[in-house]
Amino acid sequence: MNAQNVFKRYLDNLINNQSEIEEPQLLVYPTIAYAPETTWEIGLSSVYVYYAERDTTNRLSEINSFAFITLENQYGLWFDHAIYTAQDEWFLLGRLRFQSFPLYYHGIGTNTPEDYTARVDANQILVKERFLKKIKKNVFLGVEVDYQSLSAVDFIVNERAVNNFEFPLGSNGSSNLGLGVGIVRDDRHNVLNVRKGFFSEFAVLHSNPSWGSTFNFTSINSDTRFYKPIGKNNVLAAQLLGQFNFGMFLSINLLKWVARA
Repeated sequence: MNAQNVFKRYLDNLINNQSEIEEPQLLVYPTIAYAPETTWEIGLSSVYVYYAERDTTNRLSEINSFAFITLENQYGLWFDHAIYTAQDEWFLLGRLRFQSFPLYYHGIGTNTPEDYTARVDANQILVKERFLKKIKKNVFLGVEVDYQSLSAVDFIVNERAVNNFEFPLGSNGSSNLGLGVGIVRDDRHNVLNVRKGFFSEFAVLHSNPSWGSTFNFTSINSDTRFYKPIGKNNVLAAQLLGQFNFGMFLSINLLKWVARA
């Protein structure tokens, strides 16, 4: 069987999948993208979805992954999951990022320039996990772990920017492990393709040098999402995302609205 026939069978299986709805499903597909800082990016994505105990009255769990490489020798490996056990007794929500990917640095303060001051090349590891127990219908409480590491950091100054900019804390690399508690309210039945529902998370985490963190600070994280069907084929989605860090530094991400069709 040649490669063309294999691809045609795979495509036909995706379009005309006759599997029972309670059966686990795996989808694998290639991706391609272009951006000025990466040039061409080639990737491979996969999505695995299933119902606990193959019971469709349970919520649909999702595990997805994404691997990519660019023509600028940048690369990454991502994993995300939202796993519900039977009857929502446990909710495991998290993501993992391992990548060598550029970040744009604009400076410190409220009067930073619109154009970036430097491009930051670094190796990044991010692990964020929530282990949550149902305490009442659609409400979960548990522990949260947030690990972030930045190594092999290199600031490449933008030739159009001022050269005497101030380097931020952690410009030589850092590792921070945050431990804390979180509470989540989630009434979405299908996290892969939400048409209607509400999700809200509030968490408090602390990072401390006594357990290996570079800095000593406390984070308060808030993430609220709202989904409402508009007509037959459209969904209005809104997200309010906040991160407040107190200690060695202060950073606030304010508001993001998303509308999707």
